[in-house]
Amino acid sequence: MLNYEIFVVVINEAENLKKSLSKVKGKDKLTVINNGNDPDVEKVCNEAADQGATIISDGKNIGKCASWNIALSKLEKDLDFVVCMSPSEMFLDSEEKFIRRIEYLESKAKMMLYMCNDYHCVVTTKLGLQILGYHDENIWPIGEDMDFYPRMFKAKFPFTDNGTWQFPNGVSRLHAADYTQTLGWASWNKGIAKAIITDDWQKAFDAYQIKKWGACWKGPIELVDKMYDHPFNDPTKDIRWWPKPIDNHYFLCERVKT
Repeated sequence: MLNYEIFVVVINEAENLKKSLSKVKGKDKLTVINNGNDPDVEKVCNEAADQGATIISDGKNIGKCASWNIALSKLEKDLDFVVCMSPSEMFLDSEEKFIRRIEYLESKAKMMLYMCNDYHCVVTTKLGLQILGYHDENIWPIGEDMDFYPRMFKAKFPFTDNGTWQFPNGVSRLHAADYTQTLGWASWNKGIAKAIITDDWQKAFDAYQIKKWGACWKGPIELVDKMYDHPFNDPTKDIRWWPKPIDNHYFLCERVKT
């Protein structure tokens, strides 16, 4: 059996979080990162903690990249893979069948990661961390996938998603529909995304991605060939490299590695 942990990052989505966590039987392998200040979310987190879950919350929205980096840092220690989920995702029965499926696939061929519902449920392995590195924490509060997609394709190493792309070695794909379900876009419905995705933020994000990769990732795989092979078009830097943030956000890029 492989060692794993499940990480859920939440901001003010109590109803979905409660449903999502109800399907995790092994609460001792669950960590919830609460980036909001909703008392209802805190109540759900406290109930999970009483059942053995770890709760990380200090009253600040540290962003998706820094949150996922907390999970990835565990791969440098004793974990074989981490499951990173949005509270909008829920295992159909429990996590057990899902975990067994990952273990089976890993026994057949090693993968960097398994994308089970786009980037709302993604499994990253030790190999994935070694090849892809940590999320770029200059990207805040969200947008981690838009930076990680170019890295995944530039790495030229197999990963799986929910069937959009074909993969070598006859490895079975992990179909999200078989093991998880989407509860809904609660963060969008409640206007939370509206509050954080402003025009200024989008412009800043696009400008940073153009500077780093030569173009903005918008989805088409063909665009990857037009993007830089190295961050900031610097051949001395591999795809894992990103500059240490120098603004006033709350970053974990060094702390999570200690």
